[in-house]
Amino acid sequence: MEKLYLMPLNDAHMNAINTIYLGTVSIFESAQAFYKNQDFQIIAKDQLPKDFPLMPIDNTFFQCELI
Repeated sequence: MEKLYLMPLNDAHMNAINTIYLGTVSIFESAQAFYKNQDFQIIAKDQLPKDFPLMPIDNTFFQCELI
């Protein structure tokens, strides 16, 4: 599981991406706990980048600063 989690983070670092954003559904409490344990912070929907690909079902959003 850790390798699967680290792959996109390493890819982001190699491509000079400093912040990762993600969306999820509020009922996925285990996923949210995982994200929080990995230093993701809950943010408001209006804090997402303008070009963030919103999924209609997502209602909880996170960001993680990689620097």
